Amino acid sequence: MFAAAVILLAAALALGGVFFTQRRRFMEAPLTMGAERQIGLERQADGSVRMDWPGERGEDRYYLEVRRAGQAEGEALFSALCDESECLLPASLPQEETLEMRVFARSVWEMLGRREVRLCDDPISVTCLLASPAAEELSVACDAASSTATLSWKGRAEDRYRLYFRRNGEEPRLLGELSGESTVLRIGEGGDLPMPLRGDTYAFWLEAYREEPGVRNPGVSTEEAAFTREDLLGVTLNLSCTAEDDSSWLLRWDETKGERYLVQRMDGAEGTWQTVAEVPAGEERVFFTGHLPPFGEFRFRVSAEGGQVQPDGPCAVMPEEASASTAATLANAAAWSVTELGLYADAQRQEKIGVLPMDRAVCVLGEENGSLLVGTPAGSAYVDANYCMIDLPDYVGDLCEYRITNSVASIYMVHGVPMENMTGEIITGYEAVALPDGGYLAPLLYPTAQKLIAAALALEADGYRLRIYDSFRPHIATRAVYDQAMKLMEEPVSDEEDALTYRQLMTGDSYSLWDFLAAGISKHNRGIAVDVALVDIATGEELRMQSDIHDLSWHAATAYNDANAAMLAGYMRAAGFGTLFSEWWHFQDMETLNSLEPPYRSQGVTPEGWRRDDRGWRYRCADGSFLTGEAREIDGSVWSFGEDGYLLP
Repeated sequence: MFAAAVILLAAALALGGVFFTQRRRFMEAPLTMGAERQIGLERQADGSVRMDWPGERGEDRYYLEVRRAGQAEGEALFSALCDESECLLPASLPQEETLEMRVFARSVWEMLGRREVRLCDDPISVTCLLASPAAEELSVACDAASSTATLSWKGRAEDRYRLYFRRNGEEPRLLGELSGESTVLRIGEGGDLPMPLRGDTYAFWLEAYREEPGVRNPGVSTEEAAFTREDLLGVTLNLSCTAEDDSSWLLRWDETKGERYLVQRMDGAEGTWQTVAEVPAGEERVFFTGHLPPFGEFRFRVSAEGGQVQPDGPCAVMPEEASASTAATLANAAAWSVTELGLYADAQRQEKIGVLPMDRAVCVLGEENGSLLVGTPAGSAYVDANYCMIDLPDYVGDLCEYRITNSVASIYMVHGVPMENMTGEIITGYEAVALPDGGYLAPLLYPTAQKLIAAALALEADGYRLRIYDSFRPHIATRAVYDQAMKLMEEPVSDEEDALTYRQLMTGDSYSLWDFLAAGISKHNRGIAVDVALVDIATGEELRMQSDIHDLSWHAATAYNDANAAMLAGYMRAAGFGTLFSEWWHFQDMETLNSLEPPYRSQGVTPEGWRRDDRGWRYRCADGSFLTGEAREIDGSVWSFGEDGYLLP
């Protein structure tokens, strides 16, 4: 028994020694949260918050408690024992109150029914909001006037934000760190970002964060807010129309919203809009009108279509209009010389390089120092403008009307009585004057054309328009008409027994044939005379005079001028024309005759020759048609023409 008791005592003493040794070791063992003192918070989908902290080797478990900041006593809002270095905080904890969270390293010792709990002396202790930093409702508003983009969002005063940017889905980059609830970005040269190109998308988002000691609380990133170049563009075109020369303009306008620009043109006051070009957004915002017809009124309209259409209209940008008025234009006009003229390399006509052919029309490219620049696809040269006849329809256009009847059916009569082999016939020399498109060639010497313009403009201002029945008349036509009239002079005008002869009806025993028809060189042969009538612009009707035009009788004499004929003569004299006593319709430029003594031209003109327009060069034949779809030798060179008639490269 004694021995057993001794054994038991020894065992008890040994066990006690182990107990106290183990307890001492437990109490003396290091228990700390370590040097890293930061916790992490991460919001979960159900509203709870995952909290984590750095762990230490040898730690058994952790004790976490959450209290309101400054609440030292009383029951904690939440506490938990955690086996891992993390814990899930319930969604019921206050989100917008400042909380104190303390994490203790916790060690438990149990032996012989004894259980002891030990907490570290250096818990991790942080004070913060539990709510995750976040920005909401991120939006972007662009201002075209200032070239800025304003980003706005809703957030907390305690939060800060990292602003990220990317272009067209590329790798994002950090633009900066922000606070508050808005920021303004300057876009363009010298700004925060360059102006987006067409097709670019600039996307932005915010990543919220909060600067609280010891807390790592990754914020919630916003949805992207984006804008494009169009968002930074205005809705005002600022259309301008600048003259390039006397018949063409350049339209320019500002870049605006929209996917394309529509350029339209209206001719005259009562015309309709015709689309002449469509300019895609991103291309140069410029439109060349080309050479417009002379003495015309034109309106141009540019609108922006597609893209961000305005709520109150069908267009992205409302149209803007510009007006253009043309005057006389030499550009691309046909011209003929009245005599053999030298071709010169310079406008001062010092270096002669050739001779201008008289058998074809030439194309006028411009004027300089009293010289016309004429050209073909092979080159250009200068000629003396004073001895060139300009085609009036090309030069003055609709400022006048043209009825060169001698080219289709002569209206020469003797007071209403037709003249055999003359009335209703094509007068010799006019065979090529009528064009296939219904127009006419109407050449007039260049200095005389200036006077005609002055008269026509004065008449137009008062509601009248000149109708031109004849301008240049070749000498062969003058002689043909005179010779035919001479054959008829003694013939009776009808089969009646007491019928007057053509001479009697024509002269009234006061005039002669020479008063009405030239036997020698006419002013028309020199390109310095015109036969004209007056048209009322409002009605389109020709004004009645004391006789028909080209009435070869004494009734046409200016001595018998009625009010209308007198009015016409007044306008023409004011412009520098002289009259012919036997014809109310005939006006001649004596000043040019006396100063330049232009020679006469015997043969008629044809439209044959090179012509140019804004599309390129064409060659017009004597019958008025253009060469198409063929190769042709012209002046020793072979030229090829497309099916549209234009010269191929």
